[in-house]
Amino acid sequence: MKNLKSAYLMILFILLQSNAYPAIRYVKAGNPTPIPPYTSWATASDSIQKCINVCVPGDTIYVGNGVYKEKLTLIHKLAMIGSGWDSCVVDISRFPAPEPGYSIVLMNIKDSCTIKGFRLIGGYYIGSSRNWAGISRIGYPLPNITKLDVEANYFYKLSNPILSNNYKFRNNIVNTAYNGTAIVALPISGLAEIDSNLLVQLVNAGVGGDPTSIVRNNIFHFNESGKIISVFESNYSAIAQNNIAFIRYPYSSDIAFEPDGQYLNNISFIPINKVFNLSLSTSKVKNNIIINAKNGVTISGNASPDSIRYNNFWKVDKRYANFSIPNDTTNLSVDPMFVKEHSQWDTLPGDYHLQKFSPLIDKGDPTILDRDGTRSDMGIFGGPLGEIYEYRDYAPKPPQGIRLRYDAELKTVTVRWEKATEADFSKYIVYKDTVSGFIPDSSRILLNTTDTSFTMDVSSYNRVYYKICSVDKQGNISEAGAETGIVLSESEKERIVAEEYKLYPNYPNPFRDNTRIGYYVGKRSYVKIMVYDIKGELVKYIENGEREKGYYEVEF
Repeated sequence: MKNLKSAYLMILFILLQSNAYPAIRYVKAGNPTPIPPYTSWATASDSIQKCINVCVPGDTIYVGNGVYKEKLTLIHKLAMIGSGWDSCVVDISRFPAPEPGYSIVLMNIKDSCTIKGFRLIGGYYIGSSRNWAGISRIGYPLPNITKLDVEANYFYKLSNPILSNNYKFRNNIVNTAYNGTAIVALPISGLAEIDSNLLVQLVNAGVGGDPTSIVRNNIFHFNESGKIISVFESNYSAIAQNNIAFIRYPYSSDIAFEPDGQYLNNISFIPINKVFNLSLSTSKVKNNIIINAKNGVTISGNASPDSIRYNNFWKVDKRYANFSIPNDTTNLSVDPMFVKEHSQWDTLPGDYHLQKFSPLIDKGDPTILDRDGTRSDMGIFGGPLGEIYEYRDYAPKPPQGIRLRYDAELKTVTVRWEKATEADFSKYIVYKDTVSGFIPDSSRILLNTTDTSFTMDVSSYNRVYYKICSVDKQGNISEAGAETGIVLSESEKERIVAEEYKLYPNYPNPFRDNTRIGYYVGKRSYVKIMVYDIKGELVKYIENGEREKGYYEVEF
């Protein structure tokens, strides 16, 4: 009997110890046979949290396809591996919205966790003040996180997808958030590495909080604001390399990169007041491409103008807001000549490799080398984190800002357009026809010119249409710019009604402070042109009165 008792106790001890060491466990949505400790797919838990509840530090949980509608509280040293963000979903969007000033947290983390391969969904929407947090901490005092790996997840409608003091955030997608990522220096400051992510529909900041951060190879799409890296306290710095940022609506914040730091090979399309705001002597701004900003750089304190070298400021009102750089030969203001620029919010971001004849090739800091060992290029594919690629020759961009003015007295039309900016530009070809929508071929060439306007007598025409193409030095011909034309005949009333009044695209577009809008009226008419904001509310009447026949422009 004594031996039987001993054997029973030994078996019980072994069973208890079997759950005391790290193990691999499984979760499968809807599994009809969930049996703890969930160590096979056949006995997998039907709930992620139930599986976590039997885990010990060091465990790994594999989560199968399905939708799991539960908030999760993790344990120390837990690895959570989903089957992929396309099919493994944790959704808390149907939970009650948090009250103002409070948060709902999808994953309440502990130290040394790994989270990979999930789609995490909250209930945040643009304009909301409610905090739907993705991966964060709950409790007071907040637990210290020394290590957190978050990789290959999709965060949707979470105001703060990740909020911690130490973490690595890599190869994730963030869609619709207040901050793309956020860093809180509590209980102690830490370091966030934010690498190779796509973050779109951001309202406030790409990287928010008090960042001591390394931000590399990310794409930021802002709905508004345009703070690429924000900061609460000035004693934090950042390293930002090879990032690119866009904005949907030009209602941007004051500064794109708020903290001091090392800023190398970034591209910013944000029409912001200041892109960089430097105060420390250790800060550096090199190999960046800044586009559409009001001011490139502001300095104060111990910041030195010498640290701002080998950048390109394109379509920037003022490179330096409050200082000057004598004999400034390293910073440029030229067309970067990207392969394809982002043109619409709902399209792909574009291709920001440099074309073969870009003036930014080998024009970066000579002490910084590209991956092929040559002098660095400016932009996101330059420098040691860039890419080795073949420079290709592409056709020029189509002419922009094409507009027509008719002189009724002289019976002439004058067509104007914006000057091409590519370094390898050669000339324009102007095509003419009497049929709208014509194909611009050699039989319809009116002239070759390097000017950006021409005037033509149209007294013998009932109607005439024009298309203009750009040509580079290698003979590549662009697509035609927007067709323009005029109808002078009174014989086709229905066609005339459609063409007597024409509103031309504004130029420049995009614009910062003002733009010009052209329009044509075919006969004396009362003209009313109104501008509305994105909410459909009237902003301003820019034209409201009678106009004689002709072409007009108005500034807005």
